Amino acid sequence: MGRLPETRQKAMAVVVERDSEISVEVDWAAKEVAAYTRILASAQASVTGQGERKWSSAAGAAAAVMAGAAVFIATPSPLWITLAFFAGFGAVMAGQWAYYFDMRDSAISERLFAGDPEAFPPRKTTLGNDYLSETSSGRYGKIALSGIKRVSRTEGLMMIWISRADALAIPERCFTTPAAADTFAATLEARVKAASLTPKG
Repeated sequence: MGRLPETRQKAMAVVVERDSEISVEVDWAAKEVAAYTRILASAQASVTGQGERKWSSAAGAAAAVMAGAAVFIATPSPLWITLAFFAGFGAVMAGQWAYYFDMRDSAISERLFAGDPEAFPPRKTTLGNDYLSETSSGRYGKIALSGIKRVSRTEGLMMIWISRADALAIPERCFTTPAAADTFAATLEARVKAASLTPKG
């Protein structure tokens, strides 16, 4: 799609009127899905320390298995057989946990999306005066702008954070021009700020 005339681009860069809506049709590419999952994983790890917990859990389970096996060899009793079994079960669960978080790796994310693109279906995102809504495959979701924490733009994505570790996202490629993306982001930030200043009754 060709670029709009410069005069229209400049006009789009101005924050739109307060009572108007801005909509964008969103579709996902594999690399954008990978970037999105990677950004969220990093945010979640910074909040909960999942990376450290994953490996410490795995190491603890492995140590429990080795200790249980050593005791079982020394004292082959039903009690220690049971303890060794549960220690082994714990190690398996720790391995599954590690696998779950490794699934967030960008290459794996891209392959999964390629096999099932419906995991991120096309949708329409609409910015209203005091809400942000998403419509997709007959589903409709709406969030008050007062619930949005911040907006960031990275790796070709506009990240709309609703908590420290969770966010909606719009690939900036979906906007008709870079100026249109600037308009959406500026208007969203202005309305979020206004919503935060509005007394809650």
